[in-house]
Amino acid sequence: MLQGFVTLMSLSRLPVAVWMVLRELPSSTGLSPFMGLGLGWLLISDGLDGFLARRWKVEGVVGRVVDHVTDKVIILTFVWGLSEYRDLPRWVLGVLAAREGLSSLAGLMLWKVRRVMPGSRFWGRITGVAGVLGLLAYVDLWPFRQALLWLYLACALTASLLYGWVYGTVLLRKERSPLAVP
Repeated sequence: MLQGFVTLMSLSRLPVAVWMVLRELPSSTGLSPFMGLGLGWLLISDGLDGFLARRWKVEGVVGRVVDHVTDKVIILTFVWGLSEYRDLPRWVLGVLAAREGLSSLAGLMLWKVRRVMPGSRFWGRITGVAGVLGLLAYVDLWPFRQALLWLYLACALTASLLYGWVYGTVLLRKERSPLAVP
């Protein structure tokens, strides 16, 4: 029961993100109050669902996958919206879609071969913070938004390279990993 609640909480972020991109981005010239509330909900609920799952000890494979996919869909929805309604370059959507797709594929391979589902590490969290700031800068049209975009892309590249190295190392091991999900 609790596990289903946490998973539904994660899924509740999707309609909020789609509403903001389709309704608020085209009609606003900056960060509207509704957009601010929506972004606040996305950030708080993203952290809260993981915290509650760990606290209530209801972490599971389905919940982790749903949270992961939800995060990826929200990121790509916002990037598409910002490239459509703001001045975010379209190539950024292609780069981030490729990165998210490859990292998800690598995670799927790790699960299939080793039953390992690693969570976010230091660089993944740094990338998340840089991504939120970079996307917020484009939503609110900050003058230094391109610098934040490049910071986000640099963090995403660093995290991808490190994850690739870790994934490769775990796949090549002969014994079961300590990151394995029972």
